Amino acid sequence: MQSKGVPRHGGNRAGAAHRKDVLSMRVERSGSELKGDEVAERAIVLQVLREDHDVRWSRAEIEREICDIEPLDLGDALERLRLEGVVHLWGELVLASRCARHLDELGMVSI
Repeated sequence: MQSKGVPRHGGNRAGAAHRKDVLSMRVERSGSELKGDEVAERAIVLQVLREDHDVRWSRAEIEREICDIEPLDLGDALERLRLEGVVHLWGELVLASRCARHLDELGMVSI
């Protein structure tokens, strides 16, 4: 379901079917493993930009979808993403920011 006045995002990335790849991916920029907090943040961003879900997510939905990361670590990652302006948090609701959705539409968000 699409929220009134909030456009859906583009489909230029691999999508949620590949979210498990995020957890084992390596960073090409340095050839080193991602830090745990980066893995959680990337996993959240890929979830909130999914095309097969409403733009609004509950924290519980995110925890169910990203079940291999501890809920406390996901909460910390959500707060870091909020501080960076990547997501908006309203109580239990999580939404990608307009900027994150726009970057996704430009094909700049990928795994």
